[in-house]
Amino acid sequence: MTDKIKEIIKYAENPKFSEDSESQDYLSDGQMLDLVIDKLKNLSDTNKAINFNLRTYYANIIDADDCIRAIDDAVNGETKPPTT
Repeated sequence: MTDKIKEIIKYAENPKFSEDSESQDYLSDGQMLDLVIDKLKNLSDTNKAINFNLRTYYANIIDADDCIRAIDDAVNGETKPPTT
């Protein structure tokens, strides 16, 4: 997860998004904030899905292969994380 946070920081600090207001890549502070918040929410949701699947595995509700598959799906954005 630390690597994902570092990627978000690197993205936000990229000068191509802030240096030239006439550039096609330019993002206002508000636009950048919205993007960073969305990325952090996605990271948080992925973390919730991983924790949920690990808890169900440790409680013997799903087997190891199903747990790995579910976590892989959550990380790759193929499934929705649980809402609880």
